[in-house]
Amino acid sequence: MIGGEHTGGVNASPNISFAGGVGVGIDYKLSPRFALRMSGDDIASSFVAPVYPAGSGNACTTTSNCSAHERRNSRASFGLVYKF
Repeated sequence: MIGGEHTGGVNASPNISFAGGVGVGIDYKLSPRFALRMSGDDIASSFVAPVYPAGSGNACTTTSNCSAHERRNSRASFGLVYKF
């Protein structure tokens, strides 16, 4: 999946940036009605945040005082599936 992500009031520029993810899952059939399900996802986003603390007077206006930040979040799930 691909899309956008909003910073939610954090001092970052731009406040909306690219986000994307990839995932995989598998079901293992136990019986005609039950299965085990395992899945995992990795979600990534990228923002530019100021190097200097907020209120220091150094705005993130040029690339010389800004730093690119990439954030990755992974998750895994395991569960029982009932088919009806």
